[in-house]
Amino acid sequence: MAACSHALVSVQPPILDDVTEALGYSLAPTTMPTGFEFDRYEVFDIGSEIIPTIAYKRIQNAEYQQIIFSYPVNLPSYTNSVYTLENLVLKWQAPDDASVRVEVNGKESYIVYGGWSVKSMRELLNPNPDFLATYVPEWNYDAYRNIFFDHELPSGEIVSMMIRALSNPSEWITNEELVAIAESLVYTPAT
Repeated sequence: MAACSHALVSVQPPILDDVTEALGYSLAPTTMPTGFEFDRYEVFDIGSEIIPTIAYKRIQNAEYQQIIFSYPVNLPSYTNSVYTLENLVLKWQAPDDASVRVEVNGKESYIVYGGWSVKSMRELLNPNPDFLATYVPEWNYDAYRNIFFDHELPSGEIVSMMIRALSNPSEWITNEELVAIAESLVYTPAT
């Protein structure tokens, strides 16, 4: 899964007041691929957790590319637990070759190539348990590229994170670049 490498450049972290207010801190990158600009952020309150997402975008050769940061997220403890949907009769698991172990700031992390196809996700809505027990889902390796990693806050608290590159990422970002972006995060505390 070779990728076209683009230069990484230093960027000014955006001001994420709502994130900082909701969590008591925010995390944002100081390194991004050339041409990416801050797009937007949202804070989702799902009852038991508050999860911010921070999006960057660029238009490259008429293609809309995006990098999204989310935290805190649940990290996999091993390769095949990454995309297990526990509530199904059949447990769907990512193919073994869909992930690779990497290090972010010296800690074990995972890069996952792709996700379930749109067709497979639609099939999840099928109410027939016999169908789901026999259905073979399709994995789309080019849908996106995720890096799952832990980030240690100055307090020692560990925050699990995901960075997702969208729109045929194998053509425009490498694993090494994703690691560099993950390692560039800067912490902003609430004042």
